[in-house]
Amino acid sequence: MTKFTNRMETTIKKVTAAGFLLIALIACACSVEDDKQAQPKDARLMVRLTDGPGNYQAVNIDIRDVQVNTGEGDGGWESLDVNEGIYDLLKLTNGLDTLLGETELPPGHISQVRLILGDDNTVVVDGKTRELSTPSAQQSGLKVNIDMDLGWGRV
Repeated sequence: MTKFTNRMETTIKKVTAAGFLLIALIACACSVEDDKQAQPKDARLMVRLTDGPGNYQAVNIDIRDVQVNTGEGDGGWESLDVNEGIYDLLKLTNGLDTLLGETELPPGHISQVRLILGDDNTVVVDGKTRELSTPSAQQSGLKVNIDMDLGWGRV
């Protein structure tokens, strides 16, 4: 392999890690009055995507599904209502983000979020568009450890 190819592979790994590790989660559990006693209601979980600036012209990721793991290990995966599409991570910097998906879940624990990517992932460097290879993210998904509890109020 050439020096440029090796540098591009390292760059792509850094871009992928930076973009996906900056996923923001917002969860809110609401209550309803029932016989003068508040009862817990499902929490609304929203997954937003944001990134930091980089030395690229564009980093495009093809989001097909977003899943959360509410169980132990590989059990308990649930898909969110997802806004599928291609997102340029570099347009989501300096405090900007976008809603990837949301769902309602009963109060409990979330261990991981998984992003399932499509085939149209690219990075633009020095005006040249290169394919962003993400084989595991297209099959089993790119997993991000969250380890948080959903409960009353904002998380």
